[in-house]
Amino acid sequence: MRRGTQALVMALMMAGVFACDDDEPTVPTTTFTAQLSAANEKNNDGTPKNTNSTATGSATFTVRGNLVEYVVTANGLTGPATLSHIHVGGPNQNGGVVWGFTINNVASGTITSGLIDLTQLPASFTISRDSMMTLWNNGNAYVNVHTSLNGAGEMRGQVVKQ
Repeated sequence: MRRGTQALVMALMMAGVFACDDDEPTVPTTTFTAQLSAANEKNNDGTPKNTNSTATGSATFTVRGNLVEYVVTANGLTGPATLSHIHVGGPNQNGGVVWGFTINNVASGTITSGLIDLTQLPASFTISRDSMMTLWNNGNAYVNVHTSLNGAGEMRGQVVKQ
């Protein structure tokens, strides 16, 4: 009987050890999105730009600590995407590129996706992690997708916190 009791005690102790594995703190998650549309494209003076496109899409950025998981999709571009990136700028402002994506040349589907460690920023990231988070938190960044027909941009969407 003593051997059976020892086995039971050991089993309970091991269960306790494995149950304690969940005691690590969870990293908060923040999600940012952008609804992309050809109708959102702007001229330099902030007026709507005629792209002769009905393209739509979305961008999702999930931030967990220093990691950003992202996906940018498109539907109905006038041709395969040639560029896509994040710009600094409000809803009626055009601004400089702050993060360029490596893209898939598709007219519909996933333009780009990936995971970035903000402690090891890629060369296409031209501002600091804190500056990017400030832009996103204040709605001062947008995602833009370009095609051959619309080299200055075919669709865009403001990045907003969810």
